[in-house]
Amino acid sequence: MAEEPSHADERARDTGIATTREDPGLQAVSHLWRSFGSPEHDLREQAHTITAPTLVIWGRHDPVIPLRVGRRAAATIPGAQLVVLDTGHVPHTSDPQGFAAHVTPFADAALGMSNAGATV
Repeated sequence: MAEEPSHADERARDTGIATTREDPGLQAVSHLWRSFGSPEHDLREQAHTITAPTLVIWGRHDPVIPLRVGRRAAATIPGAQLVVLDTGHVPHTSDPQGFAAHVTPFADAALGMSNAGATV
């Protein structure tokens, strides 16, 4: 059974904050956030070239990045599948069973596609 999304998100947030109060976590997060605004890390114009099987999992109640962004991301990647879980910003933490229920068959199918021509 999924944990209440708000409790899992709060726990993940609190752990993240505690990890980044001092180095090396503070420095890592500072570099990460600065990278989001740099043009070389904005890959939206290249998303249409992705050919790998793609699964986009988004939290319906994400307070950080709205669901419309997830929908746009999935629509931009050819053949991408969008799964919306009833979670916040960290679906894999808020609903690990729901997350795994979608990731596992997706990964199995993707691996089956890549191994279709393989011989043992």
